[in-house]
Amino acid sequence: MHLFRDAQGPYMAHFHATHHGDHTELFWETRNTPALSWRVLRSEVEFAATADALPGGRQVVVMQGTDTHLSDLDVAGSTHHYYTVFAQDEDGGWQRQAEIRIAPHERFFWRHPSAERHLDAERDLQGDARSIAPGDAADEARILSLNHGPYLSAWLST
Repeated sequence: MHLFRDAQGPYMAHFHATHHGDHTELFWETRNTPALSWRVLRSEVEFAATADALPGGRQVVVMQGTDTHLSDLDVAGSTHHYYTVFAQDEDGGWQRQAEIRIAPHERFFWRHPSAERHLDAERDLQGDARSIAPGDAADEARILSLNHGPYLSAWLST
């Protein structure tokens, strides 16, 4: 199950990440999906290869549940963090859906090309952030897709 496809099936409509200096917020919305279970891992050095946080490893589970909003209060204000978002499929397996590397006072926004623009937050982010071409955003954020899914449309401000 990958949520970065066309809008005919289940898909992720938008994904936001903001590092406020003393905490990081992630927010996303899916459409055409039943309630999903999510697991978000954080690291200071790399993206998670699996949804498991191994003892002594570099990954920390910062959220697990059905919420699509995370406020991570346990972040240092002077470093970037790697977040990996997983969704649980119907067989109980965890599928990686998104990865974001974010530093203090950065904001990231991705919107599915087919999604309707209905959130005031989206307009606010677009109004004061500079546009990033898909290739330029590769080091800052990676949205996973199969079969060359929707293009990455991102804005980032520092």
